[in-house]
Amino acid sequence: MCDEYPIAFDIIWALSFNQDIQQQLRSNSSFVHKLILLSKECDKEQMRKIIHGILWNLEINHESHSTLSIDDEKTFDIMISYSHKEKVLCKQIYDELIKFGYRVWIDFDQMHGNVMDAMAKAIERSTTIIICMSEQYRKSNYCRAEAQYAFQMQRKIVPVILQKHYKADGWLLFLIGQLLYVDFNKYEFSQAMEILFKELKAEN
Repeated sequence: MCDEYPIAFDIIWALSFNQDIQQQLRSNSSFVHKLILLSKECDKEQMRKIIHGILWNLEINHESHSTLSIDDEKTFDIMISYSHKEKVLCKQIYDELIKFGYRVWIDFDQMHGNVMDAMAKAIERSTTIIICMSEQYRKSNYCRAEAQYAFQMQRKIVPVILQKHYKADGWLLFLIGQLLYVDFNKYEFSQAMEILFKELKAEN
């Protein structure tokens, strides 16, 4: 059964962000074949999402994923990448951005189907990615995949802090580097939004 060891698959996904481990997993053809079968046959959506995540990480530069032509597809100024535990504040940020005329993509309903492909398309169609940092964001393999793909695609990244007293660490700290971030706990919401607007307008 595909849901027999869901935690093990989640751990494999987390490990598969490491390039050395990617190479080892890729070289195990029977393992990769098993994953591909499970991605098609598993009747548990959460497990399929995790397996798609592992397969996504194992693909070299995601060459088998077609990049959308931005000429004939809807494009966005901003994609908001966030953990669903911060949904309420992200909705407020989204509403303010929309009010000021930005075209914004955000997943409020938790995507179904091949989440990795949908995530990639959203990033490919967006100019700027707002990364909503929190401990839950750092722990999420989905969020990590989004952030790393945005970095790989050389999108402008604007980090914001949503969790009180949170300081980026691990892979998230490595990814945002010396980027300026907007702390929504340090300022009133309206003031934080003003700072965010300035960051969005600033040149890279």
